[in-house]
Amino acid sequence: MQSGSSIRLHRRSVYLDAGMWTLLTPRPGDPHRFSTGVVSDSVQVLGSVASMEFLAHALWALAFQHNERTALLFDLPVMVPNPDTGESSRPVVWVNADLGSPSPEMLDGLRGHLPLASESDGTLKLRTAGLDRALTNPESFGAKERDEPDVPAWSADDWDTWVTRQAGLVTATMPPSALRAYAVAAAEFGAFSWESLDDTGDPIPADEVVRFDRTILDRAAKIRAGRSSMFPERAPEDLTGAERAQIWKRYAAS
Repeated sequence: MQSGSSIRLHRRSVYLDAGMWTLLTPRPGDPHRFSTGVVSDSVQVLGSVASMEFLAHALWALAFQHNERTALLFDLPVMVPNPDTGESSRPVVWVNADLGSPSPEMLDGLRGHLPLASESDGTLKLRTAGLDRALTNPESFGAKERDEPDVPAWSADDWDTWVTRQAGLVTATMPPSALRAYAVAAAEFGAFSWESLDDTGDPIPADEVVRFDRTILDRAAKIRAGRSSMFPERAPEDLTGAERAQIWKRYAAS
């Protein structure tokens, strides 16, 4: 679960492809649910608005991990059937590219371990205060990130290179700066869960589904622009549930 400016995840150590990998997973009691799908050969991860807030904090935390061979894993019971097709979803492996990309052998080995049956090595509480600061001015944050000399150039067009289907899994291997940008985008949608829109669990309510895909950055930007137009000089956290619903219907609903 996430609480304020932190997130708690379970940690497991699994030997895969001649190396020890650290897998970060949601805790068993976490209510968030996701599914996977493919539209026009492009992979999507789907989740409710409340689950997007969880995803935002998880991706932000992953971007700041330092130990090699660390990955974020979403598997049962977090993964549920696709709400559009009813098809089973693939487990999702999120990887910080700076910590090592998974090999085909690693992914084959991981698939053989799923669902994970080993005991957790414990719970990690990971700070995500930087995400809150980035959300106060996403445009400024993004510009600052792009100006950093050590940050590699990338664009939303890289999504289909980063997010692929392999070994019965969905793998999303992104550089840290991209993980942070997608975390901010997910948080823009997750903000709609602060009042009337919440996560009702399994299956994902179809009318609240957010499609986390190659278009999410542009859609998050439209939410910000629309919010500024409709409610100028109002902070997102100060908007009422009814006002957020207006923004949702006009700019965010899939």
